[in-house]
Amino acid sequence: MKKVNIIITKLLLAIMLLPTIVSCDEDNGGSDAMHIDSFVVLVKFESPIGTNILDSLNVQPTQESTKNNLDGLNVTWKNKNNNLRDPNWWGKPVLSWQHFTDSTYSHNPNFSYKGLGTVLYMCLTDRNVSDSDYPKADEEYTITLKSKKIFGNDSPHTIKYYVHINGGGCGYYTKKCEVDGQNYPIIGPYTTLHPEGERNLTDVLVVFKVNPTH
Repeated sequence: MKKVNIIITKLLLAIMLLPTIVSCDEDNGGSDAMHIDSFVVLVKFESPIGTNILDSLNVQPTQESTKNNLDGLNVTWKNKNNNLRDPNWWGKPVLSWQHFTDSTYSHNPNFSYKGLGTVLYMCLTDRNVSDSDYPKADEEYTITLKSKKIFGNDSPHTIKYYVHINGGGCGYYTKKCEVDGQNYPIIGPYTTLHPEGERNLTDVLVVFKVNPTH
């Protein structure tokens, strides 16, 4: 009975996803595409000797997500075209502190959570990526972080992604990433296992080297 239930569940999911898959394959504008893509970015703050700054500060995982401000950290994000939908919701990053153990499973065989510890978890959403009426477009997303507690100063620090939106609600792919203006590799638990899926902002990792005592 358990196997039968699993098969039925898979069939139902396949039926639900079929209109989106067909609309993208046929390039007809994706009128039935309903899924909203989210960009998930993990940020580790690391000292010059490699220790986790958040763990050193005894930052505890949060039970609930917040927006823009999290325990002395202010986060904002914007896109080049300045057309994020409804800034009261979509335009604000959803933030939380999360702790990853060495045994946490990764979907990418070339990525390990070992030694990651406590990180900033950011969920960012641009509805244009999934909008069936949105055309093909090149987009740039800039995430700005400020925290004297973590960085040791009030200066802004940035993560920037260059993205191509396929249009018609048919996803996107990321061309490159910059951290504080310097090229940065796109790495993470989802980024290279299925690159043909063109969803390489799903759980990506950025490591900031910081010295909060200076």
